Amino acid sequence: MSIYYLPPDRYVLIGNHRDAWVYGAVDPSGGTAAMLEVARAMGRLVKEGRWRPRRSIMFCSWGGEEYGLIGSNEWTEQYAKSLGARAVGYINTDISVQGNYTFKAGASPLMYRALYTATQKIPNPSSDEVEAGRQTVYDTWLYRGDSAGQPEYRIASYPLYHTEYETFDAVKNLFDPEFKFHQAMARVAAELVRYLADSLIIPFNVTDYAVGLTRLKKTLDDQYGTLLSANISNYNELDTAIAQFGENVQQFQSALAQVDRKDPMAIRLINDQLLLLEKAFLDPEGLPQRSQKKHLLFAENSNDLYAGSSFPGLVDLLFKIEELQEPEYSKRWQKVRHHFSVIVNAIQSAGYTLRDVISFVEEQY
Repeated sequence: MSIYYLPPDRYVLIGNHRDAWVYGAVDPSGGTAAMLEVARAMGRLVKEGRWRPRRSIMFCSWGGEEYGLIGSNEWTEQYAKSLGARAVGYINTDISVQGNYTFKAGASPLMYRALYTATQKIPNPSSDEVEAGRQTVYDTWLYRGDSAGQPEYRIASYPLYHTEYETFDAVKNLFDPEFKFHQAMARVAAELVRYLADSLIIPFNVTDYAVGLTRLKKTLDDQYGTLLSANISNYNELDTAIAQFGENVQQFQSALAQVDRKDPMAIRLINDQLLLLEKAFLDPEGLPQRSQKKHLLFAENSNDLYAGSSFPGLVDLLFKIEELQEPEYSKRWQKVRHHFSVIVNAIQSAGYTLRDVISFVEEQY
């Protein structure tokens, strides 16, 4: 049995949109430049026979992003079945550089450790930071974090965002004169893509998902816990489902530690479980008030498109619910209870994907 595992039917995608408001030198051109450079470098390595990724890598350029993600939505709808079964992950490079204070990224909890690993390998583009002993992008990211007590100004975006002043001259003279920060971001993206494409076992950390679920529940409790407890009789079932998910994670981690890495079928089994986990949180019907949004845990806040929300479907339904009059008030709570059940079921189902593939069914059935 061959010990070399090559699954070209699994896809790692990296992309960015190309349309812009006015000149778009930062949004999206900085990210597009980074993506194209990654494509050039990787393409050259493949053509010269110096490297071949285990999994297929797709480079994507989207149109119509500023008008509602039209290009990427249309493409994923066209290839939904293939992508749903075979996509490993998607890396978006939209705005590479909007300042030089620290690194910033958003991701599913599964990707946290992969991001840490990638940024630890990339040289720090700031000479001042290097002189201070922070040699990598990760070092500055860690140092500038809130836990380090460093000041961090909470602004929505860079001041030139979506204006006619977002020009190449502004990028060249104000943001990144030598384009070292753009180079660093291209390297981070390239290493993250390579890591996802080349690792024998997909570098997803399921433990972080269990932690993420606990944090989402805490946020929900802080914002709406009293209201939900008073109106949903089985509200505690969410805690139960999250706790059970944590136990499934521990069982999976134990199995992962013992897997025979020379057995291609064993590797395929583990990788398929890792791929199934995130998809278990997708609901074909979408969120109650946003059918196009399929993920039950992560979506932008419908009342603030630049902010996220904990359990977005519930937050959508609970928005100003106390201001409703009967019968709309009771009808809204019926929807809340139904969607709550959908969430609990999704967490349970996600946990089942991590169980032994033969004995995942609970005994009482």
